[in-house]
Amino acid sequence: MDYIDKIEIKITNLSQNMELIVIPSTLQVYTKNNTKTITKEWLDDLLNIICKWDYKYIDNSIIDAETYTIKVYTEGTVDEYFGKGKYPRNYIDFINLVRDVYGENN
Repeated sequence: MDYIDKIEIKITNLSQNMELIVIPSTLQVYTKNNTKTITKEWLDDLLNIICKWDYKYIDNSIIDAETYTIKVYTEGTVDEYFGKGKYPRNYIDFINLVRDVYGENN
């Protein structure tokens, strides 16, 4: 895999807005109010989840649908994954992983 500089994650729904910046080289995650250290396993799990995704999942028929954007910055390029109201098969695994580091204090 190419060297990953940064991963930005944004998830927005009616009850919560989660924004995280993951810096793989330092195993740090930055949220609105916190900085946390992650494990290499957490990072590997994240990458294994999103590497199987299509770049877009959209269902415009759902009003106020949850939206999510993941941007992976790699050696001068950006891969962007986006969804609104439609989700990849392993989305629950992704959400659970993000919530593990996002925590309650954001």
